[in-house]
Parts: sequence; C-alpha cells; structure tokens
Amino acid sequence: MPELSENKTEDKIAKKISVWDNDAVGLAETIQNEDPDGHTSFDDALEQAYEEINESLESERDILSRRYLNGYVMMGTLQRWNGPKQAYRHLDVETIGDAVFAAVSAFTSEGDVSLDVYVDTDEHKLIITQLGHDNPTNPSIFEIRALTKNWDEIENSEEDIGANSASIGDEVLKTYGFIKE
Repeated sequence: MPELSENKTEDKIAKKISVWDNDAVGLAETIQNEDPDGHTSFDDALEQAYEEINESLESERDILSRRYLNGYVMMGTLQRWNGPKQAYRHLDVETIGDAVFAAVSAFTSEGDVSLDVYVDTDEHKLIITQLGHDNPTNPSIFEIRALTKNWDEIENSEEDIGANSASIGDEVLKTYGFIKE
C-alpha cells in the first residue's frame, strides 16, 4: 500500500504518495537486515528484491484499472549528458496501470536507471522520475496524463498536448483511499 512521505527543499515541503520504485539495493539491504539468522547473502537478497519489485509493478498495474478512452501521454524534462530537453511520448494503452507500466518500460530500455513513480500531493500529478547513467545527478521528470482528445487530432506541440490532456493524480489518490469519492 502506498504511503505518504515528505521531501524537504529550501522553499517547501513536497508531499508525495509513492506508487512504485525500483530501488533493488535498498530493498536487498532491508531483506538482509530482517533475516533473523543473518544467513541471507547480498546476492540472494538482491535476487529476491528484483522479484518483489517486478511483482509489485504487476500488482500496481492491476490495481490502477481506471480507463481513459483516448489513452495517455507522458511529458516533461528528459535529462541527458548534453543537457535537458522537453519531451513527450504517446502511451497507447487503456488503463492508468498500463500507462505506468509503459512509462517504466520506456525508461528501463535505456539501461541502468533508478525510477520512482509517485503522486505529488501538492499538485495532484502522477509523476515518474528517472536517474540514469546519462545523467546521474539531475532526474528526468515526466507527468503521466490522460488524453482528452484522440492522439491523431492533437498537434505535435507541447502546448497542444498539454491543453488536450488532464492530470490523473487524483484518480490514483482515490484508488488508494487518500481522497474520498
């Protein structure tokens, strides 16, 4: 079950509800620390962590079953070794869970990356962040949005995509009981 956490910055406290992440090393350390006999090797704990992370992603995919007829888009800032770029990707899937899975898949095809999927509770946005080998300091940050218009009817511009899509963070918060219907 997702939990509320806070990230403090200089100017505000950002609250987020974490949906999924792939911190295998952190989970492996937890698995080792929770072993009462202390016999779990790090390699075994890491293998178990990867299994749990993959099962968790599949579970979230099933739980987030709200459908939007026109599909989804992820849009935001893509960080690369040669600087940031505004980018977007059409996610031609049916449910919010499938959109999360497609976004994770888009980033994991890039190789060794650290991912976090969460809802920013201040702005009510479903966010995916990625740190990778191209830029291990500044994360790529994308919002996953529902399209309100057919993708073929939207101009190929950030402004038109933004105007023809809607934030779905509240739907995720409702699914997990953080917002009453």
